[in-house]
Amino acid sequence: MKLFKKLVLTAILASVQLFIGQNTDTADAHCPWNDLPHCASHADPSPIIPGTAKVAEEAWGEAGRGLYISAAKFMERDNTLPFSLLDNRQKTLLRPEFGSLVDRVRIKYGADMLDRWGSGNFQISQGSDGQTFCNVIYIKNAYRKGDDYQVILLGHELQHSRQCEELGGMSNFGYHYFKQFKKAGQSYENNLLERQANEVESRVKNFVLAASSPSTAYFNYGGAVRWYRRSAGGYCGITSPTHLKVLQTTDPAPSLGDRSPSEFGRDFGVCPPYAFYFNYAGAVRHFSSNRRGYCAFTSPDHLRRFQQSNPAISLGNQTLRTDFGRDTGVCP
Repeated sequence: MKLFKKLVLTAILASVQLFIGQNTDTADAHCPWNDLPHCASHADPSPIIPGTAKVAEEAWGEAGRGLYISAAKFMERDNTLPFSLLDNRQKTLLRPEFGSLVDRVRIKYGADMLDRWGSGNFQISQGSDGQTFCNVIYIKNAYRKGDDYQVILLGHELQHSRQCEELGGMSNFGYHYFKQFKKAGQSYENNLLERQANEVESRVKNFVLAASSPSTAYFNYGGAVRWYRRSAGGYCGITSPTHLKVLQTTDPAPSLGDRSPSEFGRDFGVCPPYAFYFNYAGAVRHFSSNRRGYCAFTSPDHLRRFQQSNPAISLGNQTLRTDFGRDTGVCP
């Protein structure tokens, strides 16, 4: 298989030289299989002459037709494990974005990727977690049931499958991918097809993580705790340990640890005002974040009337803490 790989890849590199005149005698660069032109970008002889840019883009595009098809054939020969379909959960999470495409793609997990290949001094090396050839997707890692991040990766690759269908098949996709690569200044990140895939991946990520998260949860970011509510479509900031305790008493949701706010929708700022009763020195007090402090009651009847118009939880016996604010005297 190693000899076959060398022969195939030598032919691929020869096709690049044929189309774009690359001198590969001393080139030494690094890129993924679908970023082949970048591997010799420093040796690219495409002339910087007004009016020649489109000619160079066309040359790279035409080279891409053969490169993409050759790479697809090699991947099929080099990965003999059976293909899988998306599982039911993956389809459920990806169907809102991709529709019936989720029923047509085939996945090969644990694939041997085109991460290092070349001839002579021309070596190409780059880690890659996923590679797509129209409706066939190769994933480097083994299948992981219920793994949100594998679904997100599949979202990126499915966008390339969709592009391939919309552009008219494998040859046309290879043409447009390499042409757009050249048009973007030989930049992987600025390639139009990759930018589109990254945008879709971001949408899929937000949807998948929101759908997989509980209806409410706490998470840490930037040294502070946030409270997430799916029904609100976002999260708010918790101002103090007592504030957190009050919320956790009324909503004993799980803590998700350190997470990025981008996973949880809109930032609503500081959480709504809160209040609670507590016992201190044998008497009941009432704290209000609006009042920024606590007040005391003159009698059981006073407390009862106040509770009727100001329902709130009780935290029981407490010691006075700085986040209880100031003593505002007698409650109204």
